[in-house]
Amino acid sequence: EAVEDSYDTVAQITKTYVIEEHGDKTLDPQFFEDMGVTNPSHQQLFRAWFAAACGVREPLASNGVVASDAGASAGQAAVSHWLTSHGLEEYAGHLETAGYDDLSLLADLQGPELAEMLDVAGVTKPGHRAKFR
Repeated sequence: EAVEDSYDTVAQITKTYVIEEHGDKTLDPQFFEDMGVTNPSHQQLFRAWFAAACGVREPLASNGVVASDAGASAGQAAVSHWLTSHGLEEYAGHLETAGYDDLSLLADLQGPELAEMLDVAGVTKPGHRAKFR
């Protein structure tokens, strides 16, 4: 309800929380606090949406690495392994691009969130979609 009371359009939300500096766009972390999004899996879904819809990149840590990617290679490897073991390796790139690099996040998706992830990943074959359930 707070979102509905405070914003009329998605554009208003993006204007408020997408920060552009030196040609790079980042998502203001205040977004999650203001919206009451505490679940890391849900935060990742929002980050993926902002990346796809607004060109938002994750902020860099002081060492020049994307701050949220500290364990990304391990997460991506786990997702890739699971996909390969189920004959679904063709979707690895799409899932990674969309920010689905956490196997526990994928395992928790249900209903509309699962359907959205499958659509984003380009999983159209009914048999392949069923393997994610």
